[in-house]
Amino acid sequence: MFRHEPVSTLLIEDRGTAAWSIPALLSHGQSAWVRLTQADDLQTGLSRFSTTSFDIVLLTVASASHALAAIDQVRAIRATCPVIIMGELDDAALATSVIERGAADYLVHGQCDGAGLARAIH
Repeated sequence: MFRHEPVSTLLIEDRGTAAWSIPALLSHGQSAWVRLTQADDLQTGLSRFSTTSFDIVLLTVASASHALAAIDQVRAIRATCPVIIMGELDDAALATSVIERGAADYLVHGQCDGAGLARAIH
């Protein structure tokens, strides 16, 4: 289905180093289809998520334990909102764990271009 409105996306940067790279990835022809709101840490993101309606949550995390805990916290607020995890490691076991926990997708930071990220968001 073609979507006429941008996808309202909450980017929660729980790893602290790549906040600039996600918007940069999406700026190459994809930004018109994604309305991005950023949070610098998980607590700020969860606070925004609890008071604002988003179509999807994109979480960047440094470790598996952070990813799993973050998914649980997002799900506790709004269980039906899709969550995409972007992690540091190209780890099939971690990807399987986050999907089993309820994430819509697991992407590896540095291996995903703007088109791939936009495709996952849509």
